[in-house]
Amino acid sequence: MTLTRQMTFWVLTLVVGVLMLWMLHEILLPFVAGMVLAYLLDPLATRLERMGVNRLVATLAITARSC
Repeated sequence: MTLTRQMTFWVLTLVVGVLMLWMLHEILLPFVAGMVLAYLLDPLATRLERMGVNRLVATLAITARSC
């Protein structure tokens, strides 16, 4: 495969990806926000789990606390 063909493929892939993100940005926002919250609260759940609390109970406690 030539370099030109590879570059064309990757540029088209990037353009299609950006276009899809632009078209779906309103739908994707809640999912991205949920992933960010899960990433930020994971250390707290891990710490509670190390203290002997079940992971499900720790998650429910964090969720109840944040509401």
